Formats: sequence, C-alpha cells, structure tokens
Amino acid sequence: MHLPILLTALAFSLASAIPSPPSQLPFSLPPPSSSLPSLSSLNLSPSHLSSLQSHIASLPERRLVQLSEGGAPISIAEGEKALLVFQGTRFIDVTDEVVFPAVLEKEEYGEKLAYSKKALQPLMDHIDLEYMETFLSKFSGFRTRYFRSETGKQSQKFLLAELQSIAATSTTSNITFREFQHPWGQHSIIARFEPSSPSSPSLSSSKVVILSAHQDSINQLVFLPAPGADDDGSGTTSNLMAFKALVKEGFVPSTNAVEVHFYSAEEGGMLGSQAVAQGYRTEGKAVRAMLHLDQTAWVKKGSKPVIALINDNVDAGLTAFIRKLVVEYSDVGYVDTQCGYACSDHASWTKIGAPSACASESDFPSGTPNAHGVNDSIDYSPEFSFEHMAQYFCLDLPRLSTTAFMSATTQSEESIRVDNGNLHKGYDVGGAPLRSNVTPGGHPVDNSQPAFPVYHRKFANPGGAAGVHTPHVVLGMALFYGGFIQLLAGMWEMASGNTFAATAFSSYGGFWLSYAMLIAPWSGVAAAYTDPAEMRHAIGFFLIGWLIFSFIMLVASLRSSVALSSIFFWLVITLALLAAAEFVPSMPAIHTAGGVFGLITTFNAWYVAAAGLLTPETSYFTLPVGDLARRD
Repeated sequence: MHLPILLTALAFSLASAIPSPPSQLPFSLPPPSSSLPSLSSLNLSPSHLSSLQSHIASLPERRLVQLSEGGAPISIAEGEKALLVFQGTRFIDVTDEVVFPAVLEKEEYGEKLAYSKKALQPLMDHIDLEYMETFLSKFSGFRTRYFRSETGKQSQKFLLAELQSIAATSTTSNITFREFQHPWGQHSIIARFEPSSPSSPSLSSSKVVILSAHQDSINQLVFLPAPGADDDGSGTTSNLMAFKALVKEGFVPSTNAVEVHFYSAEEGGMLGSQAVAQGYRTEGKAVRAMLHLDQTAWVKKGSKPVIALINDNVDAGLTAFIRKLVVEYSDVGYVDTQCGYACSDHASWTKIGAPSACASESDFPSGTPNAHGVNDSIDYSPEFSFEHMAQYFCLDLPRLSTTAFMSATTQSEESIRVDNGNLHKGYDVGGAPLRSNVTPGGHPVDNSQPAFPVYHRKFANPGGAAGVHTPHVVLGMALFYGGFIQLLAGMWEMASGNTFAATAFSSYGGFWLSYAMLIAPWSGVAAAYTDPAEMRHAIGFFLIGWLIFSFIMLVASLRSSVALSSIFFWLVITLALLAAAEFVPSMPAIHTAGGVFGLITTFNAWYVAAAGLLTPETSYFTLPVGDLARRD
C-alpha cells in the first residue's frame, strides 16, 4: 500500500511555516517539434478524420501555446490542440499567463520528521482498498472526463459530491469547498481544512499546504472514450483516500491551512492549475508546499514497485524532504526521474515561485503504456495496482502533519500529542505538545453527528433526582459520578478546546456536588432550616438559578443537534416545574409533572450518550441525532 500512505505523511508533516526563488533543475529532454501535422498526413479512418475535422472547426478561438522551456509561443486554434495531443506533443497554454517576480523567501522543512511510522499507524489504518476501487470504477466509468465534454462536467460534479459526503461525516474538522470556476464548465475543486491557529491573523491569508491531482482525462483522439483510470484517476483516488482518512481522524491543522486540489483541464495545457496558481499569487496567498500526484497505479511486470519523484521543474528542498517521507513511511523505495517540459500541474506552481513537488508511479520508461487510450482502465492489466496507489498515502499524511501542525524549528524530544481524543507519539518540532481544537463562541467544533458528545463523551444531566423526596441513596452517585467525574470531564474538554462541553460538564458537575451538600446529613444544610417553608423557598431559588443557566445552554445548543437541544428543552421545563412546586406546595401535581419531565430528560440524555458511543468505527449501527449544524 504505497501512495495514500505517502500523501498522508506529507499532509501531517507540512502544515507550519518559514519562507529566494525555488530551486529548479533544468529540463533535460529535447523540446518537441513546434509544427502541427496536416490532417492529410494522419493515418486515420475516414470517420475518425471527419470527427477530428469537426472538433477542430468547433473550437476556433486562438490560443498561445508554448512547446518548450523558453520557446516562443505559437498561435493555434483551441481545436488544434487535438493535433498536439494526437502526436504526443506536450504543451502549456500560456494565453492568460501573468509573469510574476521571483519569491524572495524560501521555505524550510526541518531535518527531523514529526512522527514515527508507528505513531501514524492509526491514520494508515484508514486505507480502504475496496473503497478506492469502488470509487475509481465509477470515476473511470464516465465515457470521458475531457474538460470540454458533458461527461467531463458530470464527472466533476460526481467528484465534488463524493468529497462533500465524506466531509459531512466530520465531527471536528472545519472543511470548506470551492469550485474554482472555468469558462469551459468543468471546474477545479478545492477542499480546505481550516487551521485552529492560523499563521496569519486572517484565515484567508494563512499559508496553505496543497495536495493535488488532475481530474480530467483525454484520448489521443479527443472525441474517443478516455476512462483515464491511471491518468489521472489514480492520483485523484490516492488524494481522495488521504482526504477521507484525515476526515475520519478529525484532522485540524494547527497553523497552516491544508487544501486538496483536483484540477480541471491539465490535458488542455494545464489550464486549470494555472488559473488557480495565478489566482492565489494575485490574491497574495502564500503556499508552504505543494505536492502533485499524476499516475500512481502502474507497476510494470517484473519491475520493483517504487515511488518516482520528479526532479525537474520542482523545488529541490521540498523534494528532498519528500524523499525522507518515502524512506520513513513507505513500504517501497523511491527513484529519481525527470519528466521534461509541460509534465504536469506542479509546473504551474513552480512558475509563480511556490515550492512544488511531483510524484508518479515509476520512472517514465516503466510507466503505463495505456495513457490517453481506451485501455486506461482498472481491469485491463494486473499491472494496475491499488496497493501501489495506497503507498502515496505516506506522502500526504505525514507531510500534512509536519507542515500543517508544526513550525520549522526542530527539537529531538519525543512528545505525546492529543489529537481529538487520540494519542499520537512522535517528535515535537515546535508548538505546544497538546493541540487544542478551539471553539469560538462556545460552540463545539464538530458540525454533525453526534454534535455533542464528541465520539465517546458521555453527557449527564441533573433533572431526574431533583424530585426524589428522600434522596440520601444517591449521595454517593451525586458526589462522585454526577459531581467529581463530570467536573473532570469538563476539565478534559477544556484542554481539548471544546468550550461548550467544558461549560456543560463542569457546571452540571457543580450542580451535583452542590445538590449532594443539600442532602448530606453531615453538611448541616438541611438542619439549619427550622421552618419547612423557608427550606422550600431556598430550594426553589436554587432551582431557578439552574433554570436560568439551562435556558442559556438551550439557546447555545440550537445549532448542534435536535437530540442535544432536546435535553436542555426538557431540562428547562423540569426545573421550572420543580421550582414552582417548591413555592406552591398545595399543588402536588406540579411536583409530579416535574418528575415526569425529569424522566423524559433523563432518557433523552441517555439516548445522546448512546449516539455518541455508537460510531461507525465501534458499532454495527448508529443513532440519528438530527444534525442542526451550520453549513457554509
């Protein structure tokens, strides 16, 4: 399992910052011919020749394309790009290119990796080869993902829906989506994990770590089917698996935002990635690191599986860092290779001065022979390997953890990090050993089931016991489980940054401790009241205070879930009735009604506790809670 492992490593490794122009090796391959073949010279059937002529005629817009590094751009019609594709000529569409000055800052990535392989194993365990095959079967099932085709637009919407459905399962990550609009209709997709403590005061100007692949496909004859399972459905799937693993693990980058990009129109001259990269540079968005995956599935028969690291048109420092990730986290080794001019979308970022790197399935002589053809499918050859695709996971996740979580200064001390309730042991390279998920405004970070509690946190409420006439039997529970244990739970929630849960647990823990003092014979509280009416009124005012607090908690929970808000709704009614009963002892029915609503509150709370415990990872079924979370 090779590629998603490497991607995950990179994601976890790169999410912080330091920023000389990026180091770049010269292109060593000879530039292709700049001449377009004549239609009459093509060895095509009459029907294919007619289709090609129709395609060219349908796209007369003039474009500037560059065929070699430093070469003069040539003007061709948009439709004539099909001739370049047919003869295998690489090109970059530079019609809309803006030339930017070189970046003066240079990113540093540190000498030590943030995590050991063992520490990242919980993330690696999320690799699901069956899911990867299911997704890619559907994704490569579109007739073509050519960026100007209707099925290309449909495949983009399918990919976006898949990403959004994964994000909807998140309980802690703050994930946003953007369709980067393109005039041809197949839009680039940007999925963004927002940091908890951005490197800039503004989230929008925080540095970003980017994982990318291109979503489009093409046939050598652009009007023919192009399943594009390897080129670049495989890179798309490797990054999708990394995205899914990060969501399942509750990934929240601490310093730098992490984005997963799926570019449109790479096969049209890197149009999509150029538009995104130039847009980011224009907007002043700083890029900490960018890793592109293009073809991650093919292992040639008789060859040794390796991760190929592109050495030209990339940032040398970032590529050296990724070599470390392969050695530490991957089950296979790496090979350095070169891919020449107009290789893939990482070049768009190198052009604007951002540090970029690119990984592929093998050195180029050993790569798939089926790219840009009808045989680029998952079942054409056993040389197509999902296990090899999974290896790139080790690039994404450790990279993100180091680059997104930590600063570039390194320390050798081992530390224990708490990530959403999970312990991860690794090397601390800056930042606090305990990472908090801050909840501005007192709201929980999680935006969906179970809203609160998060995963395994149990909610207890004070409503039921308040109506018991001789409650001494619950003194031990009130002191230790309802009181002391809830108070500890509140402190743990405070440490993890969950303000809402910390307030609820600590406060209701205080309720139980104070209630225990009322009923404990040794406290002398009850004995101090010689007038029973005075005692009743004192308890009534005590309950009114908790009624007011519970109403505030009800309002604060209205964007969490129906199940959670219902607890506070019933609790407010319970406390109101019990308080009223203390002031009107002549109407015992009020006290009885308070007890009934207290039981409803109790069962509701147990339901929410069960919903938090019965997660897909621990149970064969889950309980609905009625998500009310705000959606951006």
